[in-house]
Amino acid sequence: IGFLVDSDHEDTTINYGDDYPVKMLDINGQYFLANLLKKVENISRDFKNGLVPCSKERFELRQELFKICGETELLDDFYLVDGTVGIGKTLAIMELALRLSIKYGSDKIIFMLPYIALIDQSAMEYIDSIFISKDKVDHNLSVIHSVFRTKSVFHRKYAKGFNAPINLTTSVNFFNIIASNHTWAFKNITKFIGSVIVIDEYPAIASYEFWPTIIKIMKDMAEYFSCKFVYSSGTPVRFWEIKEIEKIINDTFEVKQVIPDKLFDKMMGLESGR
Repeated sequence: IGFLVDSDHEDTTINYGDDYPVKMLDINGQYFLANLLKKVENISRDFKNGLVPCSKERFELRQELFKICGETELLDDFYLVDGTVGIGKTLAIMELALRLSIKYGSDKIIFMLPYIALIDQSAMEYIDSIFISKDKVDHNLSVIHSVFRTKSVFHRKYAKGFNAPINLTTSVNFFNIIASNHTWAFKNITKFIGSVIVIDEYPAIASYEFWPTIIKIMKDMAEYFSCKFVYSSGTPVRFWEIKEIEKIINDTFEVKQVIPDKLFDKMMGLESGR
């Protein structure tokens, strides 16, 4: 149905003489990953030169987190990257998402976040980290929320259509597309097929009672859409391990814990000493 609705919108738009935005660029995962690794190398160099305002212990934990996300085996559908605030999760989960997109041939990475401020902050960090040339940023990365200032009507339509290789949007918009019966939203569901979906600060995307439904939706997307999911949070809540939720979903839901308990304990120890 999603394909039919999208095709109908495209046909109507062209019939009225307007441009219908479509994907212009394929994701260049190897290129983006190489730029990201170079960015991390530059941060390491700046730290050694005293240009990064960070303690030695915190910096070493950041490096270890990034190293683990760059080496963990990619054999699962669901991954959990937990870490305290200021420990470098933003770049680490991008590294993991790019590795997943390369391994499984994904043509799109979607970042879902609960708050607009977090979306804008993450977008700026990714633009700074993975793009050497800023000429094609608008076609490579889309920020999709209600108050983002697009450069033109076409740019706004292009972004809202999830046509870019990397997309950042709110959890409300994401689930509107999944669950809505409005054609303007539902037509984008086909854009999620085969994508890597990163849910940053996932405990805040919905309250407890919605998680059984969310888990069922994501299991179906992994099975039928071949999606891969990365969960990340500074205050992780393993909803899938709560007995009441396990009973409701009545199925196994295995999430790979990327960060070893020992490393997370070090992060918590550092955080408690602030």
